[in-house]
Amino acid sequence: MTLGGTHAYFDDDINAAVWEISGFVSFDDFSKAGEETHKLRQQHGSNKQLNNIKNMKILSKDIQLWIDDVFFPTAQRTGLKYFAFVIPANTFGKLSMESVNKDASEKYAMEIKYFEEEDLARTWLLSK
Repeated sequence: MTLGGTHAYFDDDINAAVWEISGFVSFDDFSKAGEETHKLRQQHGSNKQLNNIKNMKILSKDIQLWIDDVFFPTAQRTGLKYFAFVIPANTFGKLSMESVNKDASEKYAMEIKYFEEEDLARTWLLSK
């Protein structure tokens, strides 16, 4: 599924939902793609996800609230345990990501790891 600056699909090689986010993304595109990642993990019986947000810009406040209020609770309910991020090159994108994910690991009982390159994130997910 591709919407605006997002692309969500399932990668059989690492048995994980993959969500690529680039540039500025609208709330509607972001939330629809986020919901798609939950569906993909459930359809494939996976507890892993890779978010490549290397080219993401800042997230709007609405998106940040949606991540806290909807995305992470749904991720926990649908069994997400291992969550890899390819971190943004953009400073504002990085700060936006850190703000949103700050307490998620403990609050939602999932292991979240950050990587500078996608191949390292994939290697980590393969080990899980």
